[in-house]
Amino acid sequence: MLSALWPVVLGPGALVDRIVGISEVYGPPVATPTEARQPNRTNARGCCPKFAMMPCVRHSKTDLMRSKPPSPDLAVRMLELYNFPTATCGYKARLTLVEKGVEFVHRVLDRDAGELATPQYLKLNPNAVVPTLVHDGHVLIESSIIMVYVDQAFDGPMLQPEDPLGRARCMAWLKKADDAYLPALGAVTYGIFRRKEVLQQSAEELDAYYAAIPDPERRAQRRSVVENGIHSNKVTNGLRTLDRMLDDAEAALRDGPYLTGVNYGLADAALTPFVSRLNELGFEWMWHDLPHLDGWWSRIRQRNSFSTVFDAFPNPARRQAMLQAGEEVREQAVRILANK
Repeated sequence: MLSALWPVVLGPGALVDRIVGISEVYGPPVATPTEARQPNRTNARGCCPKFAMMPCVRHSKTDLMRSKPPSPDLAVRMLELYNFPTATCGYKARLTLVEKGVEFVHRVLDRDAGELATPQYLKLNPNAVVPTLVHDGHVLIESSIIMVYVDQAFDGPMLQPEDPLGRARCMAWLKKADDAYLPALGAVTYGIFRRKEVLQQSAEELDAYYAAIPDPERRAQRRSVVENGIHSNKVTNGLRTLDRMLDDAEAALRDGPYLTGVNYGLADAALTPFVSRLNELGFEWMWHDLPHLDGWWSRIRQRNSFSTVFDAFPNPARRQAMLQAGEEVREQAVRILANK
């Protein structure tokens, strides 16, 4: 059984807790968000040995006005997003939900504790990745599918252009994010930063770590970038792919403030986590000569959705470590991109 993370308020319409067994039933309600942040911790990890799941009292506008907690039947029907705090694809889904103003419960997984590979979670997502969305008992996986579903299934500002050509261009950005940018960013992140943590494990632990990655291709890539760092061709090619991504965005943004026109949309939500990760690594130098992209990045960071999502789980130590890791390889990265 998985450990419990005590709920905290993530932002408008969302409550955060740690994933529990799929059949678990919600426990007693929490009177206020403040009380939810003050658990009676009973073990060394600061977690209660039994689940203390809290009901989502903000599932819908109607629920907001209820004087009593929702029934277990309502809890089963709520919108749930399974994720872990720094997941690139999770950011995409969360940005979409927040921009739409959709009420949801955020189930936070502990990736490093192996919670992506538990039998409970694999029943939801056999790929052992995030995000996973559960709505009225229906399970959706793949971040771009989730984004389009949320945009079409819920009220709120439309995040896709109305005209067919604009929608096609939006879908092209989502496809490139999935097919090209995601593996590129994964290689860069692990080859520059995450490898430092992974390589602290023993040989036996490393074997188990790689074995837990179900997809053989993804497993081989992970081994390459962890063992070889920025010298891995996966990292080199990843940097070049992300550099092309920035160039393509610069070209698109010449026609408007956002990637598919005058309004913020799914394409912007899809690209934001990639640019944010480069920024976290101190790689903002990659777009110093791209004025339209630089302006877009400034507009993106001023949106409420950005702070709601990216500031939800503050980790100053991780941020500092990422900047340091990026600084250590900056000269090599500059040389790689100079020879593209």
